Amino acid sequence: VEQSFNYLDIQGISSNKPTQLVLEHERGPWSFRLGSVEEVDEVIAQIGNCLHQICPASSPVKLMRKLNLKPPERLTALQAVWNEQCSADLGPCGGFSHQYWCVCDNLGLPYREEVQWDVDTIYLSQDTRELNLQDFVHLENRDLLAIIAVLEYNQWFTKLSTKDYKLPTDVCDQILRVVARSSRLEELVLDNAGLKSDFAQKLAGALSHNPSCTLHTLNLSNNSLEDKGLYALSSQLAKLPMGLKNLNLSKTSMSPKGDLCQALCANSIIASTLTHLDLSGNSLRGDDLQNLHNFLCHPNCLETLDLSNSDCSLELVCASLCGGSLKHLAILNMSRTVFSHRKCKEIPPTFKQFFSSAQALTSVSLSGTKLPLDALKSLLLGLGCNPNLSDVSLDLSSCDLRSGGSQILEGCIAEIPNISSLDISDNSKNIVASTHTFGICASADLSPCFCCPV
Repeated sequence: VEQSFNYLDIQGISSNKPTQLVLEHERGPWSFRLGSVEEVDEVIAQIGNCLHQICPASSPVKLMRKLNLKPPERLTALQAVWNEQCSADLGPCGGFSHQYWCVCDNLGLPYREEVQWDVDTIYLSQDTRELNLQDFVHLENRDLLAIIAVLEYNQWFTKLSTKDYKLPTDVCDQILRVVARSSRLEELVLDNAGLKSDFAQKLAGALSHNPSCTLHTLNLSNNSLEDKGLYALSSQLAKLPMGLKNLNLSKTSMSPKGDLCQALCANSIIASTLTHLDLSGNSLRGDDLQNLHNFLCHPNCLETLDLSNSDCSLELVCASLCGGSLKHLAILNMSRTVFSHRKCKEIPPTFKQFFSSAQALTSVSLSGTKLPLDALKSLLLGLGCNPNLSDVSLDLSSCDLRSGGSQILEGCIAEIPNISSLDISDNSKNIVASTHTFGICASADLSPCFCCPV
């Protein structure tokens, strides 16, 4: 064999004479002369079949980039052969192993049989669509490149994930290449992966270069992306044609100036697609949060909202939720936030209104949020008069309730049939010693997960 090259290196095929075949690749043209036009077409058909096995989502003609045949009628017969091939079984997990072998050959990397075995056996038996890099981090970084590169072509896996593993630069670049090219990647989870602002900027560029992008879940939590990176990413999220379902940017060193919430408002589709939003662990305070409130107060489909440990104002968030988030919101986590009206005599009526009007709430966590006594009373009375709710878990742990809080709990809890779980642990000793607490246990029909303070 004088020359060899990978199918993925082919940049064009032409046959302008009956027995001539010219393959174009990155090192230049390679010309053949065969015995007949039938032999030439048979070679082209075989190349097309192999390309389809590697990338079943695209037609062989597209993958060849340029296909010139004379007379043009020859392409009709070839297309019929390829159409028949499209119905053939590609093998376990969408033909992952064959694609992996081809990618390894193209990149000049060793083919790891353990990777092939894991996917063809374990992944297939679990019927999972998630490719978890944690399963392969014991290999060398270059091995990860080939595994990730397969997702440019594979139609089986729709999710790529990793957690608590610092991704090297070349691995990050390969992930970005997949984002820019894949038409099947729906979920990208890179939790605590050592990413910086430059990755977020490059991710925005990758998304902008993929008109067939189907990404709907993005989790970049526990990475220091900062406002610089989130500003670039937000501008692209505002343009996603299919919106987002799940966005997790917890602990990414963002501030309200990162323009994320403005992007949520700018993309009208997101309001009808986003069900999970997690911005916890970021410093979100001040007047710059107006865009977040604007998003929450207009009709949306949020089912889970986590703003815990973010310095957000609890009553302002509840006021915004009254405007657009009553119908679907089931889980609200406002732990370790602030109640900015602590020194005011009157609690905003929208605070009670939210809890009395919510239609789907199942979990409310206010752990570590110091509530004024009137706010606690408004919360409990709001839940108590809400006919839409039947099974609510309420976390009031570490809220510094003291004896005043204990008295309010005793007076209200027995009249609230829709609270099935109540956590008042880690509050003051006054509640621990109060016999009122035991009255709560006796009078309320609470589930076994009721947590008494210790």
